[in-house]
Amino acid sequence: MHQLKAMGSNADLIKTVALINNMKRRHLQIDSNTLVHSFKDLYNNTFNAAEQRDGVNASYYDPMYVTAHNKMVYTTPTGGLAQSGDLLNLLQSWCEAHRNDDNENGDKRPDKNSIYSKVFTRSLCSAGYVEKFECFFDGNQERIIYPATLSDQVYWLTDYMSTALNMSWCADEITLPEEIKNLPPSDLGDDGKFNYQCLTNVVKKYTGDLSLHSQALRLSDPTVFGERSRARLLHVSNIKLEIKAARDFCRKAMHHSPHLAEKIVELFPDIPHGDELSRLLFNRTVKELRIKAYSIAAYSARTANQRVGSAPASSSSSAINNSKSVSEEEHINYAGPRK
Repeated sequence: MHQLKAMGSNADLIKTVALINNMKRRHLQIDSNTLVHSFKDLYNNTFNAAEQRDGVNASYYDPMYVTAHNKMVYTTPTGGLAQSGDLLNLLQSWCEAHRNDDNENGDKRPDKNSIYSKVFTRSLCSAGYVEKFECFFDGNQERIIYPATLSDQVYWLTDYMSTALNMSWCADEITLPEEIKNLPPSDLGDDGKFNYQCLTNVVKKYTGDLSLHSQALRLSDPTVFGERSRARLLHVSNIKLEIKAARDFCRKAMHHSPHLAEKIVELFPDIPHGDELSRLLFNRTVKELRIKAYSIAAYSARTANQRVGSAPASSSSSAINNSKSVSEEEHINYAGPRK
């Protein structure tokens, strides 16, 4: 593909060809920056599993719906991708259609991610792993989306990783100040590390608007926020591990950089869903959490100005650590029982 400037499509082209070349064998592919909780558990539930089935992970990238992600994919010779995904034909058709695109106006331009959206995602649709949905605004078709079904028969792989909203494929990828990037991560299971961008994703999982997702899956939701879709997403996620890692990260970050306390808690929206998550993490409402963060940052600023010899971080950490821990039963009940 000459003149292919889209960073995401360059990577996705390699990943898609790898899937095609390995359709006749059990195949696991993982992006190098994927945050895996336990590689031992991942192995035991992929290659070493008694029941062999395809697995993809669910990612909440779009503001209003959850997609199937190709950051980690497991395929089997008898799975839907191999049997009905039609991945090779979809890739060949895309290459033919866009052979002569320039990199300014067509699918090859830097901000596009078309191998994922027009090849991989449509293959998942053929396999029945995502739904095709046409979005209409003011009577006109705005775009076609492919929300994840979130069935635990396919999205079980989500349980073995945590998503960090990096969007490194995009020309306008998320950039963070160095002091945020340098916040110490917390442990995520046996092998993973949980950072600020992981926290961003956890907050979004619990508080984001999933109404479009519920509409696309034809789910009857009692609220406008897409709660049935959220329940499905949390069901296939390892929420017990993510909540613990999120709580540990916030405390550790405020201990390390108390002046950033307000910046960290800004992630939590002051809405009922935000209060629910804040109570789950710290036994406080969002308003109470923000007041505490303000006092931590203010104390840090005062001691810095006064050049007090003692480290302000040790005093500030006790404030956030006074919150009560949440029981394991509460973690599990939030998402509903795993089938």
